Amino acid sequence: MRSADSSIQLIGWGDQERNSDKWWAEDLLRESGDLVDLVALHMMHQKPDNPNTVLRGREYRKDYHASWAELCTMYDKVDRKLTEARSVIQSIDASKRVAITEGHLSLQPHNKCEILREWISALYHARVLNLYERNADFVDIATLADFEGVSWLVNAVMLGSPRETPYLLPVGHVMRLFRKYGGDAAVNVTSEGSTLDVTASRRGQTLYLHVVNTDLQSATNAELSVTGITPSSALAHQIAPNDLSTAIDTTALNVFDVENCSVPVGNGTIVWCFPKASVTALEVQL
Repeated sequence: MRSADSSIQLIGWGDQERNSDKWWAEDLLRESGDLVDLVALHMMHQKPDNPNTVLRGREYRKDYHASWAELCTMYDKVDRKLTEARSVIQSIDASKRVAITEGHLSLQPHNKCEILREWISALYHARVLNLYERNADFVDIATLADFEGVSWLVNAVMLGSPRETPYLLPVGHVMRLFRKYGGDAAVNVTSEGSTLDVTASRRGQTLYLHVVNTDLQSATNAELSVTGITPSSALAHQIAPNDLSTAIDTTALNVFDVENCSVPVGNGTIVWCFPKASVTALEVQL
């Protein structure tokens, strides 16, 4: 193949075998060497360990704070698996990176839990995207959803019936926002406090910050500065529904529209108030 097209890149299966400590990446890398460009992982089994979970059926609607707390435990599971994958793969080839070719919440009813229509799920997915971005030296490409379909809510795109307009589910809105407003080089970022989950990247003279406000009740004021550089202007592209239960379907297609706002920049400092439970892409001109 490569003799015909030298640009071809190959992805090889390297995930952990179910209910086992075995990682297929070990066999893959030892046998294939440089023939494989990326190791494929599925970030599956994002499901509760608690037998009394509220993330089942419509139980989550009774207590959104309890639901968020359980989603945060699943974020920790994703973090641990990514850390283990890095350890296994880089112990064999320190330069090898991964492609997360599938990975979504696995809730009951199977792949149809209505929480996946609601904003609370987008907030979770935005945190996972930020996790992948913080590991961009290891994660080459990633998705948080299946592709498209007419029934399953783990898709990025819902096709609906022949008379319905296809639309993005919450996870798709977050992926599109971060993809549209994101750089090609990672930038170190430090954040004081615990409510804002922040990553940064840069393309040319534009700096991008991906900010998830995990405070479910209150907006968070923040001052941002760039070491050694005075920003000239900034824009906030944010999705900030008033309620965690805000849901999308063909009767409410605009509920996750992006709001674009000019952000004050004074004396080299960017000042912005991030709405509660919001996802924002800050676009800063340097």
